[in-house]
Amino acid sequence: MAISKKFLKILEEKKIKYKILNHKKVYTALDKANTLKIAPKKAVKTLVLMVDKNLIILNLRADQKVNFKNLEKFGKKILLLKEKEIKKKLKGTTLGSVLPLGIFWKIKTLADASLKKEKEIILNSGDCKISISLSPKALEKLDPKIVWGNFGKVK
Repeated sequence: MAISKKFLKILEEKKIKYKILNHKKVYTALDKANTLKIAPKKAVKTLVLMVDKNLIILNLRADQKVNFKNLEKFGKKILLLKEKEIKKKLKGTTLGSVLPLGIFWKIKTLADASLKKEKEIILNSGDCKISISLSPKALEKLDPKIVWGNFGKVK
């Protein structure tokens, strides 16, 4: 695999400053943080939720779990999708490499506000052996409709 072409294209189009980080194959954000020797609060885990009948991308820090209570404003029935369901709903996605932006599938993107405190965050690139480092402001520039909130809680 390689970095998602659509992710690279939007990074270039929006003139985003980013770094490509090569590492061993990892499937979780915590493993990524350990492999890259960075704090878990800088590594972003991207989850896919089904809220009522709508898909949503949720970005949390590696050391957080979902705060379902704070997601209730988006719908009543909130499910964390399993790998098989994700592959079916989001074409081209593999375990551990879900892209952090819903714009690629025309769905809403949420992110935990604590990520904004970091100078740089490490995101999935579409490949389990490559990550992308950029600022939280750059993430907002990529998707101006991103919704920030208290969507995670420390494990």
